Amino acid sequence: MLKNKKKFLIIIFTIILIIFLIIIFFKNTAKISKIGNTNTSQGMVDDILNLKNYEITANIEIESNKNKNKYIIKQKYISPDFYSQEILEPENVKRNNNNKK
Repeated sequence: MLKNKKKFLIIIFTIILIIFLIIIFFKNTAKISKIGNTNTSQGMVDDILNLKNYEITANIEIESNKNKNKYIIKQKYISPDFYSQEILEPENVKRNNNNKK
């Protein structure tokens, strides 16, 4: 009789532990997926305004009446007061512009 009670308690404890771990896992997953995953335009604006740093490489094409120019630009921002813009291509206008605000 005592062995059956011990087995029963161990099984109940194991089930409670598994349920507890599943709840913790799903709560943490929900928090992680919420960051940067907004469905409203206001949520997207808030995400952009709260950026602490970013780095982007952009391909820019400028078309005028006479010709078409293509540039590759690298831009970096590190909060609170560092940003840089670097023109990678074409070679004849390549330059680096590092600034502090």
